[in-house]
Amino acid sequence: MIRSRVLLAGGLAVLVFQGVATLALTRSEYLPIPPPLTSLPETAEAWSHRGDTEIDEQSLKMLGPDDYLSRTYASSEGQINLFVAYYKTRHRARNAHDPKVCLPGSGWNSLESRMIDFPVRDGAAPVSANYYLVEKNNVQAVVVYWYQTYKATVAQESMVHLNRVLQSLRDKRTDVAFVRIVVPVMTSAPAARDQAISFARSFQPQLMQYFQ
Repeated sequence: MIRSRVLLAGGLAVLVFQGVATLALTRSEYLPIPPPLTSLPETAEAWSHRGDTEIDEQSLKMLGPDDYLSRTYASSEGQINLFVAYYKTRHRARNAHDPKVCLPGSGWNSLESRMIDFPVRDGAAPVSANYYLVEKNNVQAVVVYWYQTYKATVAQESMVHLNRVLQSLRDKRTDVAFVRIVVPVMTSAPAARDQAISFARSFQPQLMQYFQ
């Protein structure tokens, strides 16, 4: 009897959630009109812009962003590549693939994968991100990535889908950016990780202002 009640309650909860999700996703959605991503500052504390790279047409078509930025920054610590894909609506953001899926398909092998949190500024919630150490042809790189909404950072893709429903209900907007930082390992993986976090701490507040 108890088991039946639990199953019934669970089934009702799923139906309620599906109903709420359907209502949220069919409401008139606010579509932001932000400035181009290339207008983001060319410096982030110690890091300076060294050049932008265009994405090939096939990859761009697969990702399908409303805007993107692929930029190289450098400092005395080293060099990093920043990639940002921005979607005005989460309905079209399904193509923002998790690097854990697409990098192995490009020949990169995973050596380590975990979630990390790091502070950005006083009083702000820490950034939740994914840490990924990969290797290809004896070359290693550190990849740090997350999904950025106008209110928070999200590491897990499953939570992005949940946020899509909640934000659509609350603010009628679901815009999101996929942010990826790649640092080649020159001396050690921990050093490359520290460089990635150093840049992320400088850049993330600028990206939050982009979402206003």
